[in-house]
Amino acid sequence: MADSVRERLIACAIELIRTKGVAGTTVSDLLEESGVARRSLYVNFPGGREELLAESARRAGAAMSAALREAVADAPDLGEAVEDLAATVRAGLLASDFDAGCPVAAGALSGRTVPEAREHAGATFASWCEAIAEGLTERGHPAARARSLAFLLVSAIEGAMVLSIAVRSTEPLDEVAVELRQLVGSAL
Repeated sequence: MADSVRERLIACAIELIRTKGVAGTTVSDLLEESGVARRSLYVNFPGGREELLAESARRAGAAMSAALREAVADAPDLGEAVEDLAATVRAGLLASDFDAGCPVAAGALSGRTVPEAREHAGATFASWCEAIAEGLTERGHPAARARSLAFLLVSAIEGAMVLSIAVRSTEPLDEVAVELRQLVGSAL
């Protein structure tokens, strides 16, 4: 039972981080949304809110990193992987009516509130850039340029997601995805 309560708390925390950010996610929110008792939170996470949010940031980042690595490995070209990533982000934006963003970005912005969340975000973004750079290199992109292109791709998608949330439209994301696909194709 503890495992299911623990998993429910983590899943709930990830969703709250996506909509409220790390600083805005309170213990009351976590308990209300998950339906667990306060004691269960501390039994599963003796460090309380900070431990739960740090673990949630780590777990979200690991899952997203694995999905990105798989998408990059499976796509015949990186342009298609960019389109797939943009489609996933677009679906999340639409499903949440533009209320939910990236839990990794929220972790990065947590600052001193939950420093471990920021550390996990940094490791996650590094993992994404590494996966994309490897994919670019494997597909013939010069190694010297692959890393900077990877930084650009991750930054552009994350930035387009934020802009899409702000304007409540997928247009920024859609336009960025088109440009990134062309950029990846022309970088060879």
